[in-house]
Amino acid sequence: MIGFTRSEIFFFEFSISFRNLFLFYENRQPLDS
Repeated sequence: MIGFTRSEIFFFEFSISFRNLFLFYENRQPLDS
């Protein structure tokens, strides 16, 4: 296995960035469930 393809790397980076932004927003403005 040589590694990931360019699309897989992009998706991996995007998913991590999206999760970090979501957690950051959730920490700044807690949702009252």
